[in-house]
Amino acid sequence: YDGSLSEHEIKPILPTSHEQSAINQIIFDVLNGKAHRRSTRVLHAITEECVVRGATDVLLACTDLQIVFPNLKEVRVHDTMHILAEATVEELLK
Repeated sequence: YDGSLSEHEIKPILPTSHEQSAINQIIFDVLNGKAHRRSTRVLHAITEECVVRGATDVLLACTDLQIVFPNLKEVRVHDTMHILAEATVEELLK
């Protein structure tokens, strides 16, 4: 997504390598049916850290994170699966 964001002069704030490792573990847990409340708490903490670094929006670029992503008020969440579904319906209705 970096290229598309750059085209719109949006500079992404990415998770640190430690945060990304935690996110990867959460995705692995979801895929293996082991998602739990801890996953939501970890994602909330990571999101809060990104907000501290200047994030105002979150792009859920993995289809599995929606299952455990917390409902947050401090950021706008863009769910790529939802965006894809809407775009598909719009295209089909043309």
